Amino acid sequence: MKKENELVTPGEAIGRTTECKAGRGAYTSPENSTVYASLTGFLSVTPATIDSTDQRPIVEVTGHKAHGPVPEPGSLVIARVTKVMAKLASVDIMCVGPKSVKEKFTGTIRQQDVRATEIDKVDMHASFRPGDIVRAVVLSLGDARAYYLSTAKNELGVVSAESAAGEIMVAISWTEMQCPLTGQIEQRKASYGLDNRPPAMTAAFLSHLPLLQPPSNLSSPPPNRHFFRNSHCIPSLFLPRPPCFGTKLRIRKPFALTESDSPKSLDPDPKTLLQELADSFVLPADYFSKLPRDLRLDLNDAAFDLSNGPVKDECGQELGEVLLNISRAWEQADASTSASLVRKLPVIVETLSDNYKSAMGKRLISAGRRFQSMGSYGGGEPAKIAKVMIRAGKFLSATAVAKSTTDEEPKVEARMFKFGELQVEFTPDKAYIGAGIGAVFGIFSLALGQGLQSIPESSLQYANDNALLLAKSLRGTLLVLFYSSTFLSGFASIGLVLLGFQLSSKDK
Repeated sequence: MKKENELVTPGEAIGRTTECKAGRGAYTSPENSTVYASLTGFLSVTPATIDSTDQRPIVEVTGHKAHGPVPEPGSLVIARVTKVMAKLASVDIMCVGPKSVKEKFTGTIRQQDVRATEIDKVDMHASFRPGDIVRAVVLSLGDARAYYLSTAKNELGVVSAESAAGEIMVAISWTEMQCPLTGQIEQRKASYGLDNRPPAMTAAFLSHLPLLQPPSNLSSPPPNRHFFRNSHCIPSLFLPRPPCFGTKLRIRKPFALTESDSPKSLDPDPKTLLQELADSFVLPADYFSKLPRDLRLDLNDAAFDLSNGPVKDECGQELGEVLLNISRAWEQADASTSASLVRKLPVIVETLSDNYKSAMGKRLISAGRRFQSMGSYGGGEPAKIAKVMIRAGKFLSATAVAKSTTDEEPKVEARMFKFGELQVEFTPDKAYIGAGIGAVFGIFSLALGQGLQSIPESSLQYANDNALLLAKSLRGTLLVLFYSSTFLSGFASIGLVLLGFQLSSKDK
């Protein structure tokens, strides 16, 4: 075995496994039972304790330069979600234990590692979103690109997430978090079962995040309201709460923005939101064309969601044309054309009806989800676009639905019959017409059956007995078919007539 404080390099043999055990900066080869150095540094030997059953000393290699912590199996880490896909979520590891990392480490949370129960029912998009801060444990070193992480414990999962309104949400159950500003509830694999005080590594990392920022769009500050920046202790995230499965928690802000002296309303209007969306699409002309292949596929999916189906019928002729052209620009990776077309939306939205606004909002939400799945690519432009697009879509949908429920007259309930994907509205006139058709068909079947029965069997002459037997069997089968058709037609006609009477009485 080498001497203590001796300089070693990666791959250099330190000693035999019979003489020492591998510690930090060293590893054991199972092939030749030899301990090797895994980095360049100085060798240190730590004797075994007296009460230890294994009296072999532990050898470690300390690097000649200061290195940050490295994730190991069993380590508790804090990570930021960068991308969410159907079967896994990609994260960047920010802290290992109570220390922040100096190098970039990527991790992967697979579908089977999100929670311990009902693994096959896990929806990754309902568990994590890009930008979420999660607490996880390292399962293994994974492949060459990422560590395998797990959140399959009550105290693991999302500890900090931003809502569509830009506020830090609060966990209200194991699977839900709520925005304290709007009260909107979003699905997450939330973290529960923590101590009364936040763990040191979470507080250290979250201290660098501006969680509560002063609103910049107020014309005058609210009286006697104070905003705190860079809080090291966030009780709403870390204080233990019992799960609230039966009821939803109603959260009140400790300050009320509605008490501002400003005469303007704080509720954004559709034109302002769509103008923010247009500003977020101001990108370099070759931005879309330089996207990686998987992100280009997400962009094509966003184009499909934006213009899928009868877009002109649902959104109107003018808006439908604009949405179709925007989707074509995304498919062709033309960022400049896309930006010029999106700038038309704030002008068009003022002329739309409530139904058109609702349809537009739903399409913006679907397309925004696709941009959200791109993660924080580049400078985070897809995430910014997704945030504004989803916010505008939800506002348009909510506004249109609220107006339609208060302004529109109640619709008359109609009886619908479904034949697969085909839906037919049933009226008394259609019932009587169907009864007439059934009666005619029944009379026709009865006439054919009687005509066939009037033919005597003695008139059937064939070359042999087998042909005669086959003809008799066919004659009997046709008689059964015609008479059963007559019976069923009569039964259906009577039923349609009664149904027509019932529908007529309801109309009266």
